[in-house]
Amino acid sequence: MTRILFAWELGANFGHLTQMVPIARRLRQRGHEVLFAVKDVAIAHNLLGSDGFRFLQAPACGARRRTVSKPASFADILAEAGFDDVNILSGLVESWHHLFNIVHPDLLVAQYAPSAQLAARMAGLPCISIGTGFELPPDVAPFPCFRPWLKVSNNELLMRERGLLDTINESTASLGLPASDSLQQALKANISLLATLPELDHYPGRRGGYYIGPLCMLDDGDEWIWPIEDGKPCIFAYLRPFRGVSTVMEVLKKSGANVIVVIPGISDTDRTAFSGERLKISTQRLRISTILKRAQVVVSHGGHGMMAATMLAGVPTLAIPISVEQWLSTRNVERLGSGIGVDRSNISPQFESALNRLLVESVYREQAGALARKYSQYDQDVVIERLVKTIERLPGYRDAHQSFRNW
Repeated sequence: MTRILFAWELGANFGHLTQMVPIARRLRQRGHEVLFAVKDVAIAHNLLGSDGFRFLQAPACGARRRTVSKPASFADILAEAGFDDVNILSGLVESWHHLFNIVHPDLLVAQYAPSAQLAARMAGLPCISIGTGFELPPDVAPFPCFRPWLKVSNNELLMRERGLLDTINESTASLGLPASDSLQQALKANISLLATLPELDHYPGRRGGYYIGPLCMLDDGDEWIWPIEDGKPCIFAYLRPFRGVSTVMEVLKKSGANVIVVIPGISDTDRTAFSGERLKISTQRLRISTILKRAQVVVSHGGHGMMAATMLAGVPTLAIPISVEQWLSTRNVERLGSGIGVDRSNISPQFESALNRLLVESVYREQAGALARKYSQYDQDVVIERLVKTIERLPGYRDAHQSFRNW
């Protein structure tokens, strides 16, 4: 039996843990001990509590730090997470080392946890990194700019990376460890696996990535049925409260379709106001796999997990991105022709027009169906089984990595 520590450090909401829980369940079934270090203990309580997984608060640098007005690359995200300050970074690494000394893991599984990966590398702890394309950028210098309209030059991106590398090397030198030659080298895990599909990669055209497919928890949650079984269109929405959500709910309510909405954090007043004979609202997780079998359109913010689930189910997407990561996902589905994105700052009349197009124009469903057929043989259980065997083979990671080369 080995002790495996799962680490989640950056990002928000449920998607990070939903990638890890299916792996953790299988590892525990095979007799391994599993623990979590998490960014958000409330989300961990919600997702991990029913399984009885133990979790701890992951080390953090405190309040969000803005180093540039708009992050342009993964290096800027690292700077916001404390990689530009030797005291903060050294404190993060030291905290992770203390946690390692308390937990005594045999292996680290990192999900958007760069300082945990760095600490594991310094400690000689085997590490496998699993994430979406955004969380695992291409292994090139400089990291690509994901806001191309900012027109940040490669020289500027490299200069920012060199500043972070200097901070990392100063921190590692204090432990008597050799310096890294690049930011990419400093953050390298033993194995890095992309839990996505090439079509959904936030960095299209990536070379050298190991795609294993999306990891989701589609069968967890309450079982809901559609409001009325009368042949009307079925629309599923997964949203968060945001400016413009009232407009979205009003359009959905008057559409005449059968609508199920999951919206954690909605007020009781708004929930009562927008609910109706054909529109049901939940604040809790639902069994998405059942809902997607009947849905004609899925409305979301463009989070990777929901985008992947809808693609595999062959359902067109209407996305209202809030973050740059969601905007990149939305751009992907628009490029594929399987969905439409709308600007949250101009919801009316964009949203209603886009919804009508997705319901009426067959080209979106045809393209979504073609993508689903392309991946009809994808089996998450098979992926998890191979992942678990890979984890069990570490630290002989070169052979383990080879098993994913042709995925």
